Amino acid sequence: MPHNILLKVLPFTFILLLAIVTSIFYNQHKKTVLIESNKQIDMILKTNKALHHYVENIQKPVIYQLKEEGKLYQDFFDPRLLSFTYIARNIHEQYAKTEEKAGNTPYSYKLATTNPRNPINKATPFEEDILNKFQKKELKNFETFITENNQKYYYKAMPIDPNKESCMKCHSTPDVAPKELIALYGSTAAFGEKVGDIRAMISLKIPVSSIINNSLREFYVSILVIAILFLTFYFILVSLLKKDASLQKTMTKLEESNLLLSQSIEEINEKSIQLHRKDELLAEQSKMSALGEMLGNIAHQWRQPLSVIASAATGLQVQKECNTLTDEKFDTACELINKNTQYLSHVIDNFTHYIDNNNLKQQFNLTDMINDFVEIISTEMDEYRLNVILNVEDNLQLDSFPSELIQCFVNMFNNSKEAFQTFDVDSKYIFMSAFKKDDKTTIIFKDNAGGIPNEILPKIFEPYFTTKHQSQGTGLGLHLVYKLITQTIEGSVCVTNVEYLYNEKKYIGAEFTITI
Repeated sequence: MPHNILLKVLPFTFILLLAIVTSIFYNQHKKTVLIESNKQIDMILKTNKALHHYVENIQKPVIYQLKEEGKLYQDFFDPRLLSFTYIARNIHEQYAKTEEKAGNTPYSYKLATTNPRNPINKATPFEEDILNKFQKKELKNFETFITENNQKYYYKAMPIDPNKESCMKCHSTPDVAPKELIALYGSTAAFGEKVGDIRAMISLKIPVSSIINNSLREFYVSILVIAILFLTFYFILVSLLKKDASLQKTMTKLEESNLLLSQSIEEINEKSIQLHRKDELLAEQSKMSALGEMLGNIAHQWRQPLSVIASAATGLQVQKECNTLTDEKFDTACELINKNTQYLSHVIDNFTHYIDNNNLKQQFNLTDMINDFVEIISTEMDEYRLNVILNVEDNLQLDSFPSELIQCFVNMFNNSKEAFQTFDVDSKYIFMSAFKKDDKTTIIFKDNAGGIPNEILPKIFEPYFTTKHQSQGTGLGLHLVYKLITQTIEGSVCVTNVEYLYNEKKYIGAEFTITI
């Protein structure tokens, strides 16, 4: 695709990708609100269940025993001691008052029924419809979001357990109920029920405005970070495309100049130029592929620090709103944000260092460069379960071309990675060692992927030589290594198959030796 068309298509592509990512994050935002709301409801229900267990299995049996022992008369009934509904409602009402005094919107708890003793528990038409569906077993539970008085709530309704035999003392017929209960509530309400009936449901409303606001803040921060990343990659890609377009224009002008110099050898020059152009373009493609892999690894390394920064920033906002932010928490969060920001800066500085110094000979620390290379490929090491073992002299200095050398490392790493895909071994190893001897620096790159077949070993550095299908490789990866080492860096490179021991186990693999 021509560069001018590609440059026009790219903005729309990035906008589409951003829209897709935004949709994914928005769906995650809704899930987060639902999860946090259910966490609060689960906490209330667990508390309610514990309270119900205490009243039914500890408090009531004690009162019934006191009746049997004659310490309380048989018709004794006090809802403050014997009615779980009364006790639970009063506890939740007291909690609601506490929340209101603190300036918070309390949740709403109600044990809704169509046949209540206390009118407070009378189900609304909305609740009555849900309760009927519970009784007909059309629903197991019901949940939705509602808005009341400009306040958003997460509403959830659940049926209580069906009536047991012990419930019949107070809910079957008036003649078996305690007389004080009849005197307090009358002889019509909450009677006529049977064992197995679902007589009520728990009706809960949880205010979710703060949950929604917190989740929205996380959503906006995430989208902002993603947008920044998209823009960064977009501008990098546009810059590379423009440079590539400029290179192609320059090559075209050179071709035209060469044709004008000698008409007599027009056909030979044309074929030579075409072959040269193909070689350069494929070499550039190999470079761009290596650059793309490095960018992909950097993107993976950025993902977790960015998530930590977003979470820390959101946590500061939430703690500030809740008046729980202390100097210690603020300093800890700031330190965490600064630490992860320094890490992001370190990763991108390493990358730009080698890109900016392309084709520039300079004095550099080879030990640090090898460590930086391993850090860049760390995500691919994890993905393909590769173990990189280093044996590099400390503070090893080298006067050479760092950008070209690290590209050679990437191509040799890709060669080993592809070899492991067709060779079954329990533990995959890549060994890198570097040392200086007699004013020469030697770098050894070795794997345990079974080695290179002897019949193709002499051809391994030839251009366009590949054992893969034509659609899967160009055969320029190792040729580019040979070309960069011997021509640009002015060193030497050779490869052999070696058999060696590691951790008392025998391995076979290819060993590349670079001498500079």
